[in-house]
Amino acid sequence: MKKSLFIVCILISLAFSSVVNAQVTAVSLNVTPENAQTGDIVTVSATSYSEDLTRSVFTWTANGKIVKKGSGVTSVSFRKIPSLPLVTIGVVIDLASGQTIQQSVDITNQNLDLLWEAVDAYTPPFYKGKAMPVTEGAVRFSPIMSRGGVFGSNGNKNNIYTWSRSNDVVGTASGTGKDSFPIIMDYMLNKEQIGVRVEGIGSNSIQETKIDLVPQNIQVLFYPNNNGFINWNKSITDGYILAKSTKIMATPYYITPKTLKNVSFNWNKNTDTVYGGQNIDLTPTDEGTTLFNVSIENKSNPTL
Repeated sequence: MKKSLFIVCILISLAFSSVVNAQVTAVSLNVTPENAQTGDIVTVSATSYSEDLTRSVFTWTANGKIVKKGSGVTSVSFRKIPSLPLVTIGVVIDLASGQTIQQSVDITNQNLDLLWEAVDAYTPPFYKGKAMPVTEGAVRFSPIMSRGGVFGSNGNKNNIYTWSRSNDVVGTASGTGKDSFPIIMDYMLNKEQIGVRVEGIGSNSIQETKIDLVPQNIQVLFYPNNNGFINWNKSITDGYILAKSTKIMATPYYITPKTLKNVSFNWNKNTDTVYGGQNIDLTPTDEGTTLFNVSIENKSNPTL
């Protein structure tokens, strides 16, 4: 009998503890709007389904300083300003039941942006622009905070990233520390919509954003190749007067891979097929105008 009585007492004690714990954590903090920008009014409010908050006493703080206090004061509002990159809103609630609880939420003043990079895309030497995304090209997305980023105390590796593509969550790409998202641009879509939600562990910070990325066409430009010297600032645009034997090089901007491995160049002289590779040798013969065109085929599958 003593053994049975002991077990019953333990069960009763655990059950009572569970009830108390549920009461303590029954108050949650909500931030609206969820993705406020600099200059917006942000409201932090306390809600509960088991406590009468109208009879509870609230003490609200911002970065440790008391900003509002009183009975039934269930919310506090402030404006996001650039000089405060991170605001910690805290609250101490003296519940009508006699218990006291504390909660806090971190609100960053940074705006979350998505950067993209065309992976392994070809650009010629000394190219100063950014390689553009093309259909079936590889693109990598990375989130960045507009003011350097304050997300948790341990850096990006401990943040939780939830990636979406066309509003569908990509579970295999999401998770703790997954701060980049590579894709192959879908040839059937006019644009790719990529989104990310970032939750900072230890800071209660949540930000999300989306970006629409429109694939571009591969641009093929032609340059005279004078014994290996190429003036990349002067492509052939309105025809070319051939006064001596010259090589003409076809340059496919943004094609992958950038090594041009498995990329074939098929030239035509008027209606006749001629061999050339990336460069074609031209020699002045008869007077008149000759039309040259090139078709470029990428024989390798795009990879991430």
